[in-house]
Amino acid sequence: MVNISKLDFSGQHLYVGLDVHKKHLSVCILTQQFEHKTFTHPPDPSVNPADIPTWDKERADITDKVDCRKLACCLRNGELQGIYVPTRLKIEDRSLLRIRRNMVKKQTQCNNQIKSLLSFYGSHIPTNNVHRNWSSKFIHWIKDIRMEKASGNFVLRCIFMS
Repeated sequence: MVNISKLDFSGQHLYVGLDVHKKHLSVCILTQQFEHKTFTHPPDPSVNPADIPTWDKERADITDKVDCRKLACCLRNGELQGIYVPTRLKIEDRSLLRIRRNMVKKQTQCNNQIKSLLSFYGSHIPTNNVHRNWSSKFIHWIKDIRMEKASGNFVLRCIFMS
């Protein structure tokens, strides 16, 4: 007859440190007295990492195993603070704002490149079209501009279409 003993953790606190990466999680499981297991696991997008205090010497020897062990130890010692994990709706709203900000930035860069290119080649922008928001009339004016060579036209169209 085989005698199998099972570990009993009743009445004990378990501390789990997770070092989160895109392709895997490094996990370290501790109790008050022992380190029980360190392993890797497929990622779960609902887990969000917390910042932990690190000494300069520790930064030179950072590995996933060391990071997850440090997280578990900091949790056990009460040195970690909870973090706010936004809901899916909040994340999607933030994404909408972020993409809008990026699109406005790209549009401003394109506008500035077009103005700079026209200025460089001596094409003066009509003073009634120097506004921040470009009217459809002004956009048509830009589309009708013809440079002296096909390469100049190509550059202007590339900037305009980006």
